[in-house]
Amino acid sequence: MSHLCKRVLKTSHTKARRRMAYSAINNVGIRKGFNFSLGKNYKFIGNYLPEDELEKLINTFSQSGYKESWESFELCSDLFRAYSKKVASLLDYKYPEYDEKMTNFVQNIYIKLSEK
Repeated sequence: MSHLCKRVLKTSHTKARRRMAYSAINNVGIRKGFNFSLGKNYKFIGNYLPEDELEKLINTFSQSGYKESWESFELCSDLFRAYSKKVASLLDYKYPEYDEKMTNFVQNIYIKLSEK
């Protein structure tokens, strides 16, 4: 894989993880109220997430190889989707319809890059 592809994947993954973390925080805030601190760099987030969700969040940092990076990115996207749907539902918002199209688009990129 080219150096450029690695940088693009890492940058996209970092941004996706940040958005997923914001969705997780909003989900916790809705459940617990917004009068708490997760600490710098979310160091206390484990105090507010169920153990299985925390484990998944930790697994989004796995980038030991190309395939692992894509699996981590996909897990991050799945978590973002789950948290966003919960928050949208709790706030009585409609979840965007373009999610399925975006997911298919990203999966097609992975398939095309994997063929090379």
